[in-house]
Amino acid sequence: VTNFDEVRMKMWESMPDFIRRSMTGATDSECLFHLILSFLHDARQLVPNVKSKNVADAVRKAIAMVDHFEIEQGAEGPSPCNILLTNGAFLVALRRSPTELRTMTWTAPGRDEIRPRAVIVGCERAAVGSSWETLPENSLLTIERDLTTEVTEL
Repeated sequence: VTNFDEVRMKMWESMPDFIRRSMTGATDSECLFHLILSFLHDARQLVPNVKSKNVADAVRKAIAMVDHFEIEQGAEGPSPCNILLTNGAFLVALRRSPTELRTMTWTAPGRDEIRPRAVIVGCERAAVGSSWETLPENSLLTIERDLTTEVTEL
């Protein structure tokens, strides 16, 4: 987060007390994560069976709030960042950085078709010549338990 020392207090003040109290570190990453949790709480979605759509919405809102705070502090533009969040049932990834995020779907033969067996997300290609796809900048990727993927604009 650009100008994090100046923005930190505004982020912190935007969180409910019980979420603030659970913070153990002082990094911009931890503060942003807890801000995302705050937006899930506001939407009454801070629950074990939260849906990926709700997490993606919370990421959008948290990033928009941080962008606003940064501009108030004189930043010329939004901070670059990549975020990966998972609860074991799905993954939400944000790419807003010159550093690329890529995905590759690993497939295996099924009974009647080739079906996905894993989706890999990484910053670097693990193998030359493999079928990595670069996520567009300013996009959100969701990967569901059944390995379906969706890319949307931030």
